[in-house]
Amino acid sequence: MLITVMFTAQVVNCLLLPFVLVFVMRLSADKELMGPLVSGRFLLAVGWLGTGLLVVLSLTLVFTSVAGI
Repeated sequence: MLITVMFTAQVVNCLLLPFVLVFVMRLSADKELMGPLVSGRFLLAVGWLGTGLLVVLSLTLVFTSVAGI
């Protein structure tokens, strides 16, 4: 029972994390908000690549948990 609760909590976590990451990536690219601390092209590319990878992995986790694979 405890393992099921922990696994379900991780599935919910993986559903919410991509929304937070997209929000943070958009904030870090905003020149008006960040001023001289705005992320450069390289950091934005790495950040969006990581965000995309996390979205794919999150969708995979949700699919496998729902399908019972």
